[in-house]
Amino acid sequence: TRPKSGKPRKISRRQESNLKKTFNRENPEMPWTTKRASSLIAEKTGVNYSQRQVTRILNRWNFGLTSRRSIYWQKASEEEIKSFWKKNILS
Repeated sequence: TRPKSGKPRKISRRQESNLKKTFNRENPEMPWTTKRASSLIAEKTGVNYSQRQVTRILNRWNFGLTSRRSIYWQKASEEEIKSFWKKNILS
């Protein structure tokens, strides 16, 4: 068979399967976040992944993130939005 093209993975398949087992055993009351998963992967394997890469890995393993973050946590008030429109757009 031909070797796979592309960059090889940083963690071995054995480490991957051990991590999957750890993720399956975890307490459901404490949902997985990318930060928490990243720290566990770094602790168990010594490999530091970015949060985006951890999301990709979890998706590849069919794990979804259970806790969502709000996107607009510093949203402007209605008053501020209207004054912005009056100053910048409608003038």
